[in-house]
Amino acid sequence: MISIEEVKHILTLSSLEASDEELKKLQKSLSQMEEFVSQIKNADVDDEMSIENKVSMNALREDEVKDSYPVEEILMNAPKQKFNSFAVPLMMED
Repeated sequence: MISIEEVKHILTLSSLEASDEELKKLQKSLSQMEEFVSQIKNADVDDEMSIENKVSMNALREDEVKDSYPVEEILMNAPKQKFNSFAVPLMMED
């Protein structure tokens, strides 16, 4: 568990201040984070997993062509339109 002194040190490094109540909450939160990181560091990772399996685990869905909304419907509520698009005020000048 992270000590109150360590929390104060972190706050000092961050140029932050906290009340005693906030220190206790931060101590609890930081301790939980430390425990979670420890669990991740100790996780059993199978080094023999092939690249093919890793790719298939993270596979994305196939792209599908779908109908879009009609341009007229999209622009119906636009305050200004130009060239079948939204017209917006110029933000920067040359």
